[in-house]
Amino acid sequence: MVEKLLLAEKAYVNPKKLSIQEIQSYAKFIPCWEIIGNNLSLKSTLSKKNYQEVIATVNKIAQLSEQLNHHPKISFGYQKITIEITTHSVGGLSINDFILAYQIDLCKKS
Repeated sequence: MVEKLLLAEKAYVNPKKLSIQEIQSYAKFIPCWEIIGNNLSLKSTLSKKNYQEVIATVNKIAQLSEQLNHHPKISFGYQKITIEITTHSVGGLSINDFILAYQIDLCKKS
């Protein structure tokens, strides 16, 4: 059931801030992400072979973010991409952050 929820096609409007228990429950589905800043955001770092792969991956993440209408902070260099996700409107993590992280992980596999 939780995994199906993470496959939402759009971000939820007016999401609520998740409790620590909810965060821990959703975190099981995104093992490549770390929870940082006292449960305020999610962070993941990806390594790629070269700059072209980096740009291609960043573009995929950008398209997915637009589709979901939830946008991460992305920084990148020659072989590395760092992604941070939070919901500013709630001052921490919401279901939308986990939806985006989960779907970014699916995108990385394709």
